[in-house]
Amino acid sequence: LVQRAARGERQAAEQLVRGLLPRVRNLVRYLVRSDAEVDDLAQEAMVSLLRGLSGFRADGSFQAWADRVVARSVFAHLRRKRAHEK
Repeated sequence: LVQRAARGERQAAEQLVRGLLPRVRNLVRYLVRSDAEVDDLAQEAMVSLLRGLSGFRADGSFQAWADRVVARSVFAHLRRKRAHEK
């Protein structure tokens, strides 16, 4: 499924997103501890995941890779937010 989505198969990408979304939302909620931003950050993280699929080398589990992409996306957002608030 991941390989098909990485090749640009829309149906595979949609199926992948539907399967990953609950996990992504939970991780984002855990990282930001704010329900107000969860949906926006989860959407941003999903876009990062889809754009980065070609970089998944299958050395480890896809879920672990996805978690790292989500965490990096959230942390980047938090850094931008903190810099903007200064």
